[in-house]
Amino acid sequence: MTLKPVFAAAVSLLTCLSANAASADLSGYTLSYDDTTSFTAVDFTFGDGTNEGFGWNVANTVGVVSAGQGLLTATFALPSFTITAKPGFTLSGITGSLGNLVFNEVGTGASTSASAAGNVAINGLPAGVFGGALLKNTTFSAGTYNSGYYARQGTMGTPSYDSLRFSGGLLTLTASAGAGQFASVIGNDQNTLSFSVVPTAVPEPETFALMLAGLVAVGTLARRRQG
Repeated sequence: MTLKPVFAAAVSLLTCLSANAASADLSGYTLSYDDTTSFTAVDFTFGDGTNEGFGWNVANTVGVVSAGQGLLTATFALPSFTITAKPGFTLSGITGSLGNLVFNEVGTGASTSASAAGNVAINGLPAGVFGGALLKNTTFSAGTYNSGYYARQGTMGTPSYDSLRFSGGLLTLTASAGAGQFASVIGNDQNTLSFSVVPTAVPEPETFALMLAGLVAVGTLARRRQG
């Protein structure tokens, strides 16, 4: 089983972004982010008419390998970012996806693990934890050799908001292998880290006033016809 994209959406490269850029402009919101992590600049955006998101390809430097060295742990900072609704829009929910990080385990007792989590704050309120352990999917197993991938998609339901801040995110990989054993978890640029939210257009006050006036006119006409 392979990890499917979070959304069936058209993906377009952000050609307007330079290597040092730390912002992006989407149709329903603006994005500012930290481009100093291993993930550097945003690689793509996507949308399906309801959800709108962005993401990074996983750098080849993201990984951990233990060749008989016991338990090794590697930790990588995830990009912090802030999403701000554009005028006339409100936002809701957040979905994150990370995969597929390939693992290999050779030898009895060899093992691996992967987790990714960070803090999400809505409209400046106290943050809550978003993420957790990635799911381990074994695609091949023979004797003491196992291989597959780690991936996870998670959604946090939230009421409508104007801004969202993701910070303190960490990807933690472990590989444990004793003498004569081997264990690894390795990412590559075909793997992706992505986030999306739902932007909803909100009628301007003038639009509400026109709607109200229209309802009043319809009600008045209906009463006249009844009279």
